[in-house]
Amino acid sequence: MTSTRGRAETGPTAGEDTLGDADRAVLARIDEGNTWLRAVLCTLARRGTLLRQEEPERAATLIEALSRWPWFKGGQFLFDLMEWEDFMVDGPPPPLVASVLGSGSVRRIASALAGTRALLDDAAARAFDDARRAYEQLTVDIAAAEEHLPALQPGLYLYRDVVLGVVVSVGPIVAEADRSSDAPPS
Repeated sequence: MTSTRGRAETGPTAGEDTLGDADRAVLARIDEGNTWLRAVLCTLARRGTLLRQEEPERAATLIEALSRWPWFKGGQFLFDLMEWEDFMVDGPPPPLVASVLGSGSVRRIASALAGTRALLDDAAARAFDDARRAYEQLTVDIAAAEEHLPALQPGLYLYRDVVLGVVVSVGPIVAEADRSSDAPPS
């Protein structure tokens, strides 16, 4: 068996034999979470890589627009600080998570963000309630051909590919929600 960091597991290391069952159980759960996170990040990055390769002008325009915002710069800082690139590309590629940022998860994220914003701004809360209702009616699924996504290579573009993957994943859902909210009531 190989871990996500590429190290062959051959049994406990010198320090691991002092761990109890509870310690091993906690470490196993953390490893499961890390494996899932790595698969999610790699799926998003592969979607972004595909966009960058197939539509370089669109990808460059998106990155140019997004890179001015503090959350983008903060994300890049944390991505580099936490060495997520190494985490993502070290070891065999994880399986794709085709359901990443599907309509249901985007709806739940929008609801959580609306709740957070409502704590700060009552007027914004009313607007987010309207948007949340539009998301609840959403039935769009991401239609990317996941099996054709390119492999990841280490490089300075990996964070940008993750961001592009988020945009590609969420874009159709947001567009459908906008169309639904503009449609006359039936």
